[in-house]
Amino acid sequence: MCDILKGFPNKDTKTLDQHYDIRHILEILDIPNWREIPPFAFYLNPMQDFFDDLVNELRDMNKAGPLRCSYYVERNYQMSLKIMRVV
Repeated sequence: MCDILKGFPNKDTKTLDQHYDIRHILEILDIPNWREIPPFAFYLNPMQDFFDDLVNELRDMNKAGPLRCSYYVERNYQMSLKIMRVV
């Protein structure tokens, strides 16, 4: 599928730049209701939930202020766990 999307542009002349770029693939396919389609929902809904959880963690860290979080990313344990879940 990635080879097809890379080789042939869609109706808006968009092609896939990198293999396995899921977000870009969804843009090219232009599927507005991907949340209701079971194969897409199975993989992408948990990823969206993990991403939202990470964003909330970062917002909480921002609210707490710079003295409540570490400059070194790996020392912010909860944030690093959430990043690994997204990845």
